[in-house]
Amino acid sequence: SSRGGKDAYKADIVGGQPSLADLLERFPSCKPPLEHLLEALPPLATRLYSLTSSSLVHPSAAHVAFSVVKFSTERYGEHAGVATNWIKRKWESAGEQGARLAVFLRPNEAFRPPADLSAPLIMVGPGTGVAPFRGFLQERAAKGRGGAQLGPSWLFFGCRKAEEDFLYRGELEGFAADGHL
Repeated sequence: SSRGGKDAYKADIVGGQPSLADLLERFPSCKPPLEHLLEALPPLATRLYSLTSSSLVHPSAAHVAFSVVKFSTERYGEHAGVATNWIKRKWESAGEQGARLAVFLRPNEAFRPPADLSAPLIMVGPGTGVAPFRGFLQERAAKGRGGAQLGPSWLFFGCRKAEEDFLYRGELEGFAADGHL
């Protein structure tokens, strides 16, 4: 409870943002039993991801988009997000057949394109926020090719580095070239 101890706590713990693994590595004499760790650690929070595909276009698969979370702290170095990095490793090890993950669906009744396909559609979503709009556009384009009358649609989104971050570039440019966007 000394001033120096408070300053060290503020710098190392509050400012350093260590993970539990960082702390156990830093203090090797601290060896809590596994059952104590499991009792004390909270469960991981549910991660919600938007589907990026239309079930009309991809009836047997659900596509998602995610950004791999990486960050570093001055004291403890590089860290990786738990969920997105786990998904990334599953995807990389799956190869051509694609990764299979246990998921649950939570429909969002309020976030849907207009039922009237002739109504104008304005979509705004930066980065991975573009993900659900890909599915909207896939569905819209498929119905348009089937003869449905489509109203105009616009998509506004941005990314830091188009060469790296422009998700679904080819597909979105195709929608624009075909007049569906």
